[in-house]
Amino acid sequence: MKIFYVGLVWGLVNGWLIFPEIEWYYMLITALYITALIIPFDIRDKKLDKIMTIPKAIGNSKSKLFAIILLIISTIISYNTLDTKSFFALTISSLLSMALILLTHENRPKYFYSVIIESCCALPLMLWYCL
Repeated sequence: MKIFYVGLVWGLVNGWLIFPEIEWYYMLITALYITALIIPFDIRDKKLDKIMTIPKAIGNSKSKLFAIILLIISTIISYNTLDTKSFFALTISSLLSMALILLTHENRPKYFYSVIIESCCALPLMLWYCL
């Protein structure tokens, strides 16, 4: 499915291109986090998408649960691999993302996705600078 490819590409960029050696945990944390954030867009586009997506396959509620599980796994991996500041930045970002995922439905205004959900991608970095 397309979301796993997008998550993988983000993970590779974050875990491989910016480090001299592959940092598998950065790659995995990023891939899981980004994949979870793509699910709300698939919920929004469920009626328009011609390809099979997770919400089409398992429904909106299970898709939201799946996204939250991905964020939890990402946070657990970060606890065991990242420094304290990075862990807290990701944890806060994941908690906010979970709340937004729970609020996701097909009829949300366009800005909910294009501004609010989309900004969650940069939230860990912004919080890291603030902490």
